[in-house]
Amino acid sequence: MKEKESSILNKIWGLTQSNSGELKKISGHVAVLNSEMGGVKKDIGDIKNNYVRNETFSPVQRIAYGFVSIALLAIAGAILKLIIIG
Repeated sequence: MKEKESSILNKIWGLTQSNSGELKKISGHVAVLNSEMGGVKKDIGDIKNNYVRNETFSPVQRIAYGFVSIALLAIAGAILKLIIIG
């Protein structure tokens, strides 16, 4: 019975030793992923704090709509003038 236990323990030790390199590699990958996630969280925080809000964009939108309205009114006026005088 002791020989059986010692052979099982030897097999477990052998598996542990053969997998230790892979475990170190995996733990290195986990550390890299963890540091990258910190960078992603920081980027998300920056995006939440620095996006263009609707209140700041609204005046620019009104000016653009005004220019487009003036251009369309001028085109409509030119077409009507061609039809009436034409």
